[in-house]
Amino acid sequence: MARNLHVARVWQIEYEYPGMYGGDRQDVFYDILTMFEVDNSAEDAYTDDFEIARSGLQQLRKHISEQDETFRQNAEEFYSCLAKVGMKREKFIEVLDCLINGSDQSDAYVHVSWF
Repeated sequence: MARNLHVARVWQIEYEYPGMYGGDRQDVFYDILTMFEVDNSAEDAYTDDFEIARSGLQQLRKHISEQDETFRQNAEEFYSCLAKVGMKREKFIEVLDCLINGSDQSDAYVHVSWF
């Protein structure tokens, strides 16, 4: 059964689908967060519910979209991760945009779930 990434919009929990699904993409998402040292509460790639610092996601988006020095240092590994799941850089940026903008803006953390 495929697992989809979901983001909680508010504490009342309104799920939105930002465009990632499946165990392989769950692994890739975690690997990219780790690669760019994005603050999050996941214990490992298989943590179903966790929080990510919104500022960390914003910084990650900036690195990837601007292809700055931090991105260039990780570019080969980043593209390798995306290639494993057939995803393009632009699509990953769309996922980040959904997580950043589609979640509760009053919370410094983005609450995500895989189910």
